[in-house]
Formats: sequence, structure tokens, C-alpha cells
Amino acid sequence: MYLPSVMRQRRTLSSKRDLSSKIGLSQKKFSWTVEGYSFDCCYICGMKKMVTLALTLIMVLSGASWELGAQYRYNGHRCINVDDYSQYVPFAAGLGLGLVGVESKHCFTDRLLVSATSAVAVGVMVRGLKMVVDEERPDGSNFDSFPSGHTATAFVGAEIVRTEYGLGYGIAAYTIAAGTGFLRVYNGRHHVVDVLAGAGIGVLGARIGYWLLEPEKKLISKMFKKKDPDLSMSMLPFVSPLDGSAGVAFALAF
Repeated sequence: MYLPSVMRQRRTLSSKRDLSSKIGLSQKKFSWTVEGYSFDCCYICGMKKMVTLALTLIMVLSGASWELGAQYRYNGHRCINVDDYSQYVPFAAGLGLGLVGVESKHCFTDRLLVSATSAVAVGVMVRGLKMVVDEERPDGSNFDSFPSGHTATAFVGAEIVRTEYGLGYGIAAYTIAAGTGFLRVYNGRHHVVDVLAGAGIGVLGARIGYWLLEPEKKLISKMFKKKDPDLSMSMLPFVSPLDGSAGVAFALAF
């Protein structure tokens, strides 16, 4: 009676090992690899919690912006300030879609480098033109109307999504970017020409990021005297709750 029981246990263990080897799972812990990065179950659970927290925060901020918008009206209608957050959605998608299994044209490190370069290029162009043109906003709040920085941020992310993940994802990203531009006009923050200029600057900024990708990689390789430098880079867009200013924090670890 004891021998058949042991044999059944061995067959069960053998079947589990065969199944694990077929689907590529570790016997010690659940893990898989995406774009050269290894993820285990604990990491994924933590990522899910972070994503859930981020989505919850976006919804709360969007709701708060709607309520705040009730206090501010332009041409008799309620201002919808969701554009303060939607501008970053295409940008975040350009970096994050590849990490959840969507096939991308470049690896995560390259996308991060392109995004950082594009953000800097767009920031320089937008801020420089605002200082030179000095156009008053439609709502009369200040003289930073031309061009639209929100629209530029949204469109640089949309162009990166289109380049990395194809036309389908690109259409979705461009739709969000166009919605951001529409809300900038609807809320009285920009004229139509400001939004069109911002869209063009965003697309141009993304192309600059890709044009400079290979030269930057070669420069980084020379700096660290390695053909394939082991670099760890991170970037996070931010918005100041005090004055509404926006920017991108970029860190390079080696």
C-alpha cells in the first residue's frame, strides 16, 4: 500500500516539473522575462498595487479638478481641468506599454532615452517661444499663451507611442492628445493656433529624440568605456500643486 502511494507522489511531482518546463515557470517562484527584465510574482504584485494606486490617484485628481472647475468659468461654461493630467497619459504609455507585454520597436532603456531627450527638446522650444512671443491667454490670466505646453507634452508622447507600437496604439494616443488640445481651448487657456503649434512642436520633439538616439548611445558608451554600458535610468514627470508648473525628473545611475 505504501509503494503505490509513493509512486503516485513521484508521478505528480514529475508532471508538475514537466508542466513548469513547458510554460517556462520557475519551480521556486513564479517568474518570467519581458524585454530582458526578469519579473517574479512579488514584483508583479507590487507593480499591480502601484498601477492601481496611480489610477486611483488620477481619478481622484480628475474629480477634484472637475469640482474646482465649477469655481472657474470661461464664456459661461464650467472649466474641465482633466487636461492637466491627460497630457501625460501618452507619454507614460510610450514607456509602459512594453513592460506589460506589448511589442515595441526599441527596448525600455532606449525608449527612456528617447523620452528624456524629447522632453528636454520640447521644454526648450515651448519655453523659448513663450518668452519671445509673450501672447496673452484668452482668459487673461497671463502672457504664456503661445504655444500650448500641455498639447506639446501630449503629442510628443503620442508620436512615441505611434513609432514604438504601431498605428493602432498611435491612433488611441493621438486621440487623447487631441482631446487635451481641445480642452486647452475649451477652458480658455489657449487659442487654436497655440494648440496647433504645440502639436507640431510635440511631434518634432519626438523626432528629435529618435534622431539623437544613436549618437547619444555612442556618447554614453564612450563615457563609460564600454560597448554595452550597464546603465540604470529613470524619469518621472511632475506637476507642482503650488503654481501648476510641470517638468520631468531624470536620473542616471551607473
